[in-house]
Amino acid sequence: MTVLLTRGAEVSGRVITDNPDLLTRFDSVSLGGEFQQPFVTNVLSGSVTNNGFFTISGVLPGNYLAWIEYHEPANIYVKSMRLDGVDARDGFRIEGPSPRQMEIVLGDAGGALDGAVLNDKLAPSAATVVLVPNGSLRRRSTAYKVAVADPVGRFQLQAIAPGDYKLFAWVDVEANAWLDAEFLRTYEERGFPISVGEGTKASVRVTAIPFTPATLSASVTTPCGIK
Repeated sequence: MTVLLTRGAEVSGRVITDNPDLLTRFDSVSLGGEFQQPFVTNVLSGSVTNNGFFTISGVLPGNYLAWIEYHEPANIYVKSMRLDGVDARDGFRIEGPSPRQMEIVLGDAGGALDGAVLNDKLAPSAATVVLVPNGSLRRRSTAYKVAVADPVGRFQLQAIAPGDYKLFAWVDVEANAWLDAEFLRTYEERGFPISVGEGTKASVRVTAIPFTPATLSASVTTPCGIK
């Protein structure tokens, strides 16, 4: 039997930000399979130096997404990500062992949302609040923002990249169920469309979605409104 060994590519590059102090908060740049999420362990990573450089070795052929791991919270978001000069935010493909160059530009003025979750009787409700991106960014778990509303229904979401989203609040939902396209399609019309700009702040009221069999056939109503 003949075993063929494939030498992986080296992806190197730099993280760029207008605020150099942010670079000390980053741990690494990571790559995972196109439909893989960052909480999965079998990913490839490269440490980010204090001047923003990183190298990831042994990247085998396949489709990938990239994201940044950091150890201190910051109001940052990815403004652009390019691999060999081509937009890579929605994913990219590695074909062979040739070296690749990546540039990640970060913004430090993400948007913010806060608000309250109410039940259908307008009483405060605990819930899992999820801000879901539109379009191809739904493949990136890092593009979602999640908060758990406190007992009086209050929640906050920060470091939101500018763009168009839908906001959902589930009373009872399995962790990361919203990453399943089929699950999300069931509730699509109950999401409230909202646009987030750089550095903008907004307050919202969200009507909680009960996770019951009846919900699947219930009539759809607008779940929230901006105050």
